[in-house]
Amino acid sequence: MDLPSRVRTLVEDLIELPRFLEIRRSLQKAGAGAFRTMGYVCRDQAERIGDRVALGFEDQTLTYGAFNEGVNRFVHMLRRRGVARGDVVNIMFENSPEFLMAQGACAKLGAIGALVNTHLTGQALLHVHRISGARIALADASSLEALRPVLAEMAGIEVIADVAGIEAPGTVRPLSDELDAAPISEPDIPNVQVNDVFLYVYTSGTTGFPKPAIVRHVRFTAGGHSLAVLLGETTADCAYAPTPLYHGYANFVGFAPAFHTGARFVTRRRFSASAFLDDVRRHHVTIFCYVGELCRYLMRQPPTPGDRDHAIRLATGPGLRPDIWEAFRDRFGISRIIDSYGQSEGNVSLQNRRGRVGSVGRAAPFQHDNLRLARRDPRSGELIRTPDGLVVECRPGEAGELLSRITTSSPMAFDGYADKRDNEAKLLRCVFAQDDVWMRTGDLLRRDRSSYYYFVDRIGDNNRWKAENDDSMEV
Repeated sequence: MDLPSRVRTLVEDLIELPRFLEIRRSLQKAGAGAFRTMGYVCRDQAERIGDRVALGFEDQTLTYGAFNEGVNRFVHMLRRRGVARGDVVNIMFENSPEFLMAQGACAKLGAIGALVNTHLTGQALLHVHRISGARIALADASSLEALRPVLAEMAGIEVIADVAGIEAPGTVRPLSDELDAAPISEPDIPNVQVNDVFLYVYTSGTTGFPKPAIVRHVRFTAGGHSLAVLLGETTADCAYAPTPLYHGYANFVGFAPAFHTGARFVTRRRFSASAFLDDVRRHHVTIFCYVGELCRYLMRQPPTPGDRDHAIRLATGPGLRPDIWEAFRDRFGISRIIDSYGQSEGNVSLQNRRGRVGSVGRAAPFQHDNLRLARRDPRSGELIRTPDGLVVECRPGEAGELLSRITTSSPMAFDGYADKRDNEAKLLRCVFAQDDVWMRTGDLLRRDRSSYYYFVDRIGDNNRWKAENDDSMEV
């Protein structure tokens, strides 16, 4: 980094440093409570604020106490079927309270919830159910219809599904019957640690079918607590995230901070641009968790005099397009926008905390040396190397592939995929020094002299659709 860039980056770091010191003090003050896994927090919140509204789903609401009881039903149901610590449970639900209850049950059991993309069909769907290693798969009615053509090939996986209103195959256990027979009593929780694996979040990667990326409890619980401080989230807030919970962003940036804070979280089965304002008014939403496409869909709606008739104070998410950024902010009267960038399988987290238009953000103060942009050959797609074999770093303003350093002391650990063999395609060795290791993101970005990054393009045979990377084999 040249001297002008170092100076500008230092100035921005000093401006942002107080908020990060606040996060550090908050985590220290909270102590062990900030790092309790979701299962313990479910129980704690039910005991402490059981009558407070925890979830809003379309026109329904659910208290922390009722949510914990629902989690307990799933725990007893799964435990009765032999699920124990370290086992995997496939969860294939559209957004719903039951999705989060099943996830919470995995946390209380010390099991691993594999969050299955509900848009998958055919061989791709069969693949993700098999590769997780689960013996139990939970599904809602819509997902059961997608599963029906491949049920005969799911030997060894017991399917428990919502069969309301449909004729279910004889091999499927009705979910409602199983839950009705399960008690709401508080179960014993094994000694689940924050470094235990909590979830598998499927990602397309760059080749082949979706692969399960590892999410440990610490990313959900400590990350949720830290994001709440970063966003200034309090118990008076209500976060609205209408994107799929299996995708991770709505789960980790929408639900997790609200859940740990004791605030409210709202979602819906599927995003609806025409229902957006009704939703945010009904639930008194203050934080809108978007992906960039949602903002574009909202801008396509006919303007109305009531576009600013809401309580949203903050919009945050990945991919708000620069060409609609200011128009979206001004039309809906949202005073603050925090765009971001990250990957479920990676160790990169960028936040545009100061609202620089068009930027996906910057690293935490004084952590910039853990990120580099590497120069690529536009014809071959290979990273350009010097005669001594090292990769060439991009200059400010030049687009290159974003790389993230892998070290034992990195603020965010690299866990990668559940199958460690899949990680090799993500890792580069001897990059900027002879003994270093870096992760390839597969994304082209550029960086300005203040260390703000700007998304340029996705590398490889992928199509970007509704904030997800769909591999060409899936298409």
